[in-house]
Amino acid sequence: MAKGRRDRRGPTAPRPPAREPEQEPQSEPQPEPEPRERASATAAHAPEPQPEPEPDPEQEQEPQSEPELDPDLERADRSFFSRDPRFPFGAVDPRASVLATAFAFAVDLPRLAPTVTVLGDSAVFVSSAATLGVPQPPGYPLYVFLGHLFSKLPFGELAWRLHLMSAVCHALTVGLVAAIAMRLGAGRAAAIGGALALAFSQAFFQGSHYAEVFPLDDFFTALLLERAVAFWQASSQAQARSRDRADRPLAARRRDLVVFGALVGVASAHHQMIALTAPALALLLYAGGALPALRGRTLLAGLAAFLTPLLGSYALLLRLAGRHPFSSWGDLHDFDSAWTLATRHDYGGLFSPHIDQRALDASELAIAWGEGVARHFGWALVAVAVFGLIVTSRRDRVAGPALGSVVLLAGPLFAIANRMQVGDEHGLAFAERFSTQSEVPLAVLLALGLGELVRVGRAYVDPPLLRLAAGLAFLPPLLTHAGAVDLREDRRGLALAHDLVDATPDGAIVLITGDASNGAILYACGVERRCGERRIFSPGQLHMDWRVEQLRRRWPDLVIPERPSGKPIHPRDLVVANLARRPIYVAPQLLDLDAGLRELQLLPEGLLVHMLPSSGPGTNEPALAAEKAAFFRSARGLASGTRCEGCGMRRSALPWPSLETQVPSLYALAMINHARMLTAWAQGAEAPGPEQEEMLRLSEVLQTRAAEVDEETVKRVR
Repeated sequence: MAKGRRDRRGPTAPRPPAREPEQEPQSEPQPEPEPRERASATAAHAPEPQPEPEPDPEQEQEPQSEPELDPDLERADRSFFSRDPRFPFGAVDPRASVLATAFAFAVDLPRLAPTVTVLGDSAVFVSSAATLGVPQPPGYPLYVFLGHLFSKLPFGELAWRLHLMSAVCHALTVGLVAAIAMRLGAGRAAAIGGALALAFSQAFFQGSHYAEVFPLDDFFTALLLERAVAFWQASSQAQARSRDRADRPLAARRRDLVVFGALVGVASAHHQMIALTAPALALLLYAGGALPALRGRTLLAGLAAFLTPLLGSYALLLRLAGRHPFSSWGDLHDFDSAWTLATRHDYGGLFSPHIDQRALDASELAIAWGEGVARHFGWALVAVAVFGLIVTSRRDRVAGPALGSVVLLAGPLFAIANRMQVGDEHGLAFAERFSTQSEVPLAVLLALGLGELVRVGRAYVDPPLLRLAAGLAFLPPLLTHAGAVDLREDRRGLALAHDLVDATPDGAIVLITGDASNGAILYACGVERRCGERRIFSPGQLHMDWRVEQLRRRWPDLVIPERPSGKPIHPRDLVVANLARRPIYVAPQLLDLDAGLRELQLLPEGLLVHMLPSSGPGTNEPALAAEKAAFFRSARGLASGTRCEGCGMRRSALPWPSLETQVPSLYALAMINHARMLTAWAQGAEAPGPEQEEMLRLSEVLQTRAAEVDEETVKRVR
């Protein structure tokens, strides 16, 4: 009864769980009642339980079962693409993406090439963008338009402004990689570390410093992946809230899909390699519930959004080609010529492999790609990326396979399909330009791997230290490549352009070959307007009918022999047809490609070989006597370095692998040719004298200089 009086709520009210009853002062502690007594006391105050009705023995008892779910909800619960709820999506912190972008750009900016460079097709794209011309297939219209805008910036040399575009595109790519990683659950530190590791991986780092089409392609790869992941994330989060994917409004999904179609169209107007992301994008969109929304008007609107920028860009490029710029591949003038350009007809078609048809072992190419990626990032970070792929694939069946498919398609499979020539330094450097697209999703996997290591390591190491280590994961590639990947002193391309043009008189015909020389001439003639009345072109392009017609229209007095059916025009035929009309100079490599040129009279002059008129092979004495003084001036200029801008370059100064190996090779070859001619004259003299001694001395100097410029070329020639 004492307990009842202390509790004013009555004898049947339960005792409050949060408060202990007040204890009356007692001299001695009261013993605890036995369990049986406590139960009796409690029962005295509890209401009597109502007896349960006895079951009817005649009625069949149904077994108890769990509540029945709606079939649609149950199907969504067992969705093949559901994400492990223990690892939810993450939120994107814009500050982390901006930090990664700004840091990458700050490191790249002072390293940009100061002027035109002949790395890859850089000079071609600079010339085409500056003059609104048409580069090689598939034409890259979007790059031409954006590059032309950058060329109008009010600061820096023109070529530098186009190099700046590459730095901007790659810096934005780095920020998008960080955003993708954060969406997929990587922390901010891990996202920044993985993104910056991409920024300073060798091929990506190098590509940020000169004008090329690959940085813009990398940007679109990251942008489309980020948008597709965001689409999947929005639908998955809605599904987690309501257990029904349809919880996200259908109108929102339709709007996102139309915008996404427009982005794909814009990306396709730039580079066809964006198609390598198609399986990944399709998987992400399907997992986000795109299929129910992509019907009827939405499908038509998405298709229109895709085709409008793609077709519109080529239509504008066709209109600009009517101005007949100096850089004008395909000589666009109608729909058929535009279609030929867009479908890469001159390169064998959309699915044609690299022009070099030599068969290579697929395993060799795959290994070369793997070794290249390891050289770019370091084996440790590649291992973390593989770990990230495994972990991500176990959490869901979407992100890991999607990212892995882009790595696989744009990496080893692309190299195998295109039969990349990785047997020498130039071929390896050429192939590595294409590898950066595969490294974009690889960097996302690296960030996810770093994030998982931070999560697992919290039980053993202080979390702030782990996050700091993940955020600084970019330091190994940065410290490894910072010294070699720097183009701020690279003027080799401009020197080559000037030396090819300035060594020839105005009005001369100059036949060149090689990507480096072709790009340099496009810049010198199309941008600098340095060529005057010189007719400079590559005879290797004369197997294309449009090029023959283009040259005949540009230079009506140029005699181009009729091309035999299915056969190219030989350089010797060009020389013979025009030799009496104008001075003719040819690149020394053409002497190896067409042995018939050696039957004519020739004399080295600068980087080229001067073809001399004569009455027939072997009667070169009168012509040589007239050109002897010019030859000696050229030889002395090469020996002293005063007659050419690029005579002081060294192949040993180039990073490995390098795309510019052709440039020092041209200078070393010119020095060797002059030395050989001097030696032949000295040894052919009837009586030795001071003049012959001077020739031999000058020949030795030139051979020594050639070995300093490019020892590999000297060994190959010998």
